[in-house]
Amino acid sequence: KDMLKVWNMSLIIVTFLLTIFGTFLTRSGVISSVHSFTQSGLGPFFLSFLAALAAVSAGLLIWRLPDLRPQHRLDSMLSRESAFLFNNLLLVGIAFATLWGTIFPVLSEWVRGVKITVGPPFFNKVNAPLAIALLFLMGVGPLISWRRASAARLRKLFLAPLLTGLVSALAALAAGVFSLSALAVLSLSVFVMHTVVIEFHRGAQARMTMAGEGYGRALMGLVERNQRRYGGYIVHVGVVFIFIGVTMSSVYRVEELHTVAVGEEFSVGDYTMRFSSLDDQSDPHVMRMVANLDLSLKGRALGQLKPEKRFYRRPQQPATEVDMRSTLAEDLYVILGNIAEDGKATFQVYVNPLVAWLWLGGIVVLGGTILALLPRRARHRSGPPPRKAAKGNS
Repeated sequence: KDMLKVWNMSLIIVTFLLTIFGTFLTRSGVISSVHSFTQSGLGPFFLSFLAALAAVSAGLLIWRLPDLRPQHRLDSMLSRESAFLFNNLLLVGIAFATLWGTIFPVLSEWVRGVKITVGPPFFNKVNAPLAIALLFLMGVGPLISWRRASAARLRKLFLAPLLTGLVSALAALAAGVFSLSALAVLSLSVFVMHTVVIEFHRGAQARMTMAGEGYGRALMGLVERNQRRYGGYIVHVGVVFIFIGVTMSSVYRVEELHTVAVGEEFSVGDYTMRFSSLDDQSDPHVMRMVANLDLSLKGRALGQLKPEKRFYRRPQQPATEVDMRSTLAEDLYVILGNIAEDGKATFQVYVNPLVAWLWLGGIVVLGGTILALLPRRARHRSGPPPRKAAKGNS
């Protein structure tokens, strides 16, 4: 909407400046990173470039400010415009929290002489509530009206999705999900999915009434005619999958360490692994020790996992080869750690639920983006072609 022109341009500028700032932090050696150059002299050049970009961008924005002034104002807080605005504010809040947590160790060392590190708990505690609120707005946006929406219509539109989300939370509780964040994300994900289904269904029904088409043909025609809109809804579905994958893999991740001898077995969750043998598969270039683990799930054999320990002779460098089993339900990672002289081996095992949903969500997001960006086919109007104007007598 034109009322957000200045806001949108400001966000675009800040996004680009933060991209350069992130590169400055690592390439200048200010923050320790695998990408950093500790002794590099690139820092002053990046900082000068960043300052020049900020000055030019701010000058251009001020220069074109009269053309960016809104022609309309926000009529109501109960409108799609306000949902977009709150959505943007939440994203800015997440970006600021991430930026602050990233640069705080540098600022603390500069001001107090002591580097205070900021770990994952800070980011999880600050960003998790903002992300949950963002997920809620993803469900509100598609159904709420532009300009102004009445409270009575909102109750009518959102009653069914809210009830569906509540039922899904109760079902998750019955299934053993007791984490408050997991319950919130699962119920809101179902809420968002329901609102997306409502939008597709309402549009298809309207097209059936106007064009007299069947449901499937009306749905396809609806998406073809409004690629950007419905491509965006598909992106919402992909983001929901990503939220579910991130939440469940973070909350219900299992990590265990087991030291066993050949012939012994150990259990991690519902998985049982038997250490059947340790093979030496070394060659002149690399020393390779391969552990053979017989894997079973609730008594059902699933084959073998073969994590490895490698040591390259030239250059002398150790390496670990992880073996894994991936399904839509969860990913199982097995790492071969230390091998003792008596033949006992240490295995580090991770069980990460619903990690595959991250990849699935990324594929869905990509598909929705491609659909929204595809060029629209020209529509031919029905009826006779326009007649040419008669030429006058010379």
